[in-house]
Amino acid sequence: MVAVGMIADRAYSIHELSTCSGDGWWVRKLVEVVSMIVLSKVFFFLTILLPNADPSKGAWADWTYWGVVLFFATFFLAVNVWPLGISCDELASMTEFCNEESIRTANLKKDCTLQGHTACQMLQLWMLVMPYVLPQFDCWSYTFVWLVFIYTGCSWVYDAFSGEMIHEDDLPLHFVLLGVTACLGTMKKYFLEKGLRRQFRIDYEEKKVLEDLYNVFDGMVPSYVIPRMLREDTIADPIDRVTILFVLIVIDDSAHSMDPKKTLADLNQIFGRMDEICAKYQVTKIETVAEEYVACVGVLPKDHGEIGDKAHYDKLLVRMFLAASEILDMENQDFRMGGQKVQLKMGTHTGKIIAGVIGKKLPRFRLFGDTINTSARMMQKSKPGNLMFGEETNQVLPSCIPARKGEKVVMKGKGEVEVYYFDRAGFQAAEAKRLLEEKGTEEPRAKTGEDERQQEVNEVIQQVFDSSEPTGWLLSHKEGFTNDTAELANPNTKMFSEAEFQSSFHCEAFVRKFRSRLHRQVLLMAGATLFDLFHMEHTRAWEVKDKGSGFIPNAKDGGRFQVLLGCRMACLVLALLWSVMAKLRTDWMMENVTLVQWGVVGTSSVVCTLMFVSYDALVFPQITKSYEEMHFLEYLNQQLSLVFVLAFFIVTNTHPTLFVQSLVFLPAGVVFMAIRDKTSLYISNIGRVVFLCTVAISCMLAHELEQTSRARFKAKRRVQRTQERIEYVLNSLMPKAVLEERKSRPGADLSKFCHLYEHATITQSDLCGFTQLAATKTPAEVVDFVADLFGRFDVQTDKYGVYKVETVGDAYIAGMAENTLTTENSVLKVVQFGLAMIEETSAWAAALGVQVTCRVGVHHGECVGGIVGKGMQRYHLFGALMNQVDTLEATSREGITQISKACKEALVRELAKKDVTEEAESMRILVEAFPGAIQRKDEKLTTSKGEEHLYSEVGGGTYLIYKDAAAAAGAGAAPG
Repeated sequence: MVAVGMIADRAYSIHELSTCSGDGWWVRKLVEVVSMIVLSKVFFFLTILLPNADPSKGAWADWTYWGVVLFFATFFLAVNVWPLGISCDELASMTEFCNEESIRTANLKKDCTLQGHTACQMLQLWMLVMPYVLPQFDCWSYTFVWLVFIYTGCSWVYDAFSGEMIHEDDLPLHFVLLGVTACLGTMKKYFLEKGLRRQFRIDYEEKKVLEDLYNVFDGMVPSYVIPRMLREDTIADPIDRVTILFVLIVIDDSAHSMDPKKTLADLNQIFGRMDEICAKYQVTKIETVAEEYVACVGVLPKDHGEIGDKAHYDKLLVRMFLAASEILDMENQDFRMGGQKVQLKMGTHTGKIIAGVIGKKLPRFRLFGDTINTSARMMQKSKPGNLMFGEETNQVLPSCIPARKGEKVVMKGKGEVEVYYFDRAGFQAAEAKRLLEEKGTEEPRAKTGEDERQQEVNEVIQQVFDSSEPTGWLLSHKEGFTNDTAELANPNTKMFSEAEFQSSFHCEAFVRKFRSRLHRQVLLMAGATLFDLFHMEHTRAWEVKDKGSGFIPNAKDGGRFQVLLGCRMACLVLALLWSVMAKLRTDWMMENVTLVQWGVVGTSSVVCTLMFVSYDALVFPQITKSYEEMHFLEYLNQQLSLVFVLAFFIVTNTHPTLFVQSLVFLPAGVVFMAIRDKTSLYISNIGRVVFLCTVAISCMLAHELEQTSRARFKAKRRVQRTQERIEYVLNSLMPKAVLEERKSRPGADLSKFCHLYEHATITQSDLCGFTQLAATKTPAEVVDFVADLFGRFDVQTDKYGVYKVETVGDAYIAGMAENTLTTENSVLKVVQFGLAMIEETSAWAAALGVQVTCRVGVHHGECVGGIVGKGMQRYHLFGALMNQVDTLEATSREGITQISKACKEALVRELAKKDVTEEAESMRILVEAFPGAIQRKDEKLTTSKGEEHLYSEVGGGTYLIYKDAAAAAGAGAAPG
């Protein structure tokens, strides 16, 4: 904007030369044209090239910035001295060629070179712009260096060597006026930087909160799926080739009955070490399920190579087998499970998978397809201390990984399968690592992986803060705002509320510190008024009669004094009224956004008008009188028009305004300059252009303020939306109380988060017939089926208030316990939820026309909750209770809910609100609540695969709950 103003100034200078100079002035005109071309180049550079420059070239940007500042600091001086400016001798000679009133007046006022009125007005403009130009407050001292040494030095040099006669009072007075302007600019810069530092602190704190939340999230799912989860996109990515590693901690039955806290501690130690090894070799951990650990290579986008790129996939396999070898070495180290030295079984398989996120609640990153099922079976059929794999993996093994053929094994759905074992004895780990280095992949280190992860986190968070690129110049950041309530009600909308922005800008920028800004303005105005009143009294300015029909009529008996005092008092009264309103009617100020803002803008316009009239009353009507004929106070009086220019800028920039509101000051400035000839104020024609440039710069500053405010509002709302979405997902990944504990202790060892639940009720469901259905479908269809059905279950968890614990394959586990897991603990609601899962499965299967049913088990007792491992963390429940509920589910009947004796007793106690010891009374209460409830009469509990279990394994006799009494009577006590 400064460059545009200077171009306009040069254009008007050419006009004056063309009007009031002879033919011999063509060299001067050429110089003016060249200066306009230079300024146009600067304008093009600042508006086109500089904004599109590479921001990574910091040094280049710094040198360019200071170069531009130095250019304008020099140019503002250069345009006021020969040859760019008109010398005083040239100005005198120009009066011989034309009768332009403005030229003759400028000659009388010695308005030429650096001593002139117009030069001072230009330099005032530069001083007023400086707070927005300088990068920080500490640089403000450069302004005083420029003023004291450069401006004064150039003025002295020009006076000494030009030989022109200048007015001796001009330079000292203008130096003082510019010094006052510089002090006001210093104060403006101080408050600007103070506000920016406050904004930075707020943004940093918001970013830190988001980063802490994101880090929690990032520890639970791979980084690359997080943005898609936050957008609620469907995530089901087909991947042509991965290799999945299953690790099983081999434990005997006695370990299942050990102290749950000890189980959690042992698993954390073992799985924590596996996490470190996988991170070291960049093997992606997928999940842990009970005593199983699942990892994979080839699933992350960075692992995807070109199809058929054997060298790339060799690297992945070498990394995985190096990790597997180190994990197997844990058997020889001091790792124990249940007091016994740890034994490990491993299986791996290579093939296609679907990588997706399933469920609205507890959305877990899972792998689907035959590859993961085969990997699990390889692990189950493997021998302790060995890694087993099939022909598919053996065919793609690099030569540095030795394998030995094993005996064929029988696998479900596959018959006899050729298998191989990883030959650890023949494996040269050092050689494998060397091959990695030769192929350009150095052995990754855990620290490097952590640095890369943090970089990914920072990049995603920065994307949230960075607003979209504007597509235009004028209020480009206004794009994306709307008042359409229907659009804003859409949870997936990318639009922002215009009303919310207006309210936010009003509260955070306009109303905040409103009274402080107003009081500073009143203080300045009161000081200026006091000075002006003494000046008028000392000079007896009211006795000077107006010449002609001026803006203020010919006044007698102190009329001009009354006008001055009346205008200033009116200004002070208006300011004080707003101050009182802001203090006593704060709520009204906050709520009436549009009315208050336009009211303050209107008041500022009125104040500017009153100031204009008051300075016209203060200044002598001596436009046609030469400065050389005036005494000092008369001369000083004539310079007060420069004070009005400064006052206008201060009044119009006291309060932050939106761009459209600031445009009100532009026509006001045009009117003031249009009627200047009818007043006593002296402002040259070029000075009028400079004044309008000052007003235009005020509008541009308002434009930049609104642009910045809208961009910050967008970023802030994006942060809030992202934070809300992350917290929503995190609340589904772990109990809310656990999440709050986790957030309050960032960086803490999560393995220490352990909660004992003495009265937990857990239910587990399994789909019957789903394996046969999945065998006829593609992996993508299977993912859709599971997501749809489990989505129905998720809705029921909200209905009954139960916590979704986890999903394992087609098993769904949920429950209630004391506060931390759930806010309410009801055995009844858990049993009702179990029945609801059966009903939802029946409805889902009927809608699809498939034969799939559901069986459910429910148990009550003690368990422990905690977080396992260091990566892909989630909240698990541990203890004998979990194994027993698995047995209850496996031995239940299709479409039936089986509850344990402990669950029945707790359920009856809740229904009766007292302990019931009589079995008959207990059954009556149970049947009254669930008419389809009966006691199971089978001799043993039997699974669908024929495996038998004793009732003692689940704490005693069990009870079956059918759909209704008729179904229960029809089934009777028939064996399952």
